[in-house]
Amino acid sequence: MKRLSLIALLLIRLTTGAVANEGWIGLYTDNSGTDCDATFVPFLSNTLSILYVKSDSGPNGITAAQFKLQVSTANLLIQEFFASPEVSATTGNIGVGILLEFPSCTGVDIGCLFLGSVTVLSLVNEIMTLRIVAAEDVVPEDPPAGVRVALCDEDRTKQAVLGFWFTTPNGTCHWPWHGTESKSWGAIKSLYR
Repeated sequence: MKRLSLIALLLIRLTTGAVANEGWIGLYTDNSGTDCDATFVPFLSNTLSILYVKSDSGPNGITAAQFKLQVSTANLLIQEFFASPEVSATTGNIGVGILLEFPSCTGVDIGCLFLGSVTVLSLVNEIMTLRIVAAEDVVPEDPPAGVRVALCDEDRTKQAVLGFWFTTPNGTCHWPWHGTESKSWGAIKSLYR
């Protein structure tokens, strides 16, 4: 009976895809957070938007965002990063870790907030990945490092958020909470054979 209950709970968890989160920082080919399909041609620059996308339970507005952009290969170069005009201060480098600060609570009552754009250059036509990951000591006195946003409260409380990734040459969305393994009933049952 315990085994059957465990299998049922696992199946529900895997098939719903629902995971509580406070939102994510992601890469998109548009500023509205709806498009992440692009064909990257070698030796032509491509610009991606970096957005904070609020989940249903996420904070209603932020005062800062901290993250890093990681590329999977030396054949994909980060050329330039441009912070949103709403950003008042930038600390660090997007390839190592960056902290973007807003002068006040920003992004209230909207689904996604434009943090900036990044221009990348693909040197070859192969599968490569760009990932939003934990920043490395952007502000040394502020560990632990992570993908996070600062809330609009008086203390600017840090809130962990998920990182998103983007695959080239044909841009593909990889939602941070989706697994990569098969979620069929047969796949679940095979775990217990």
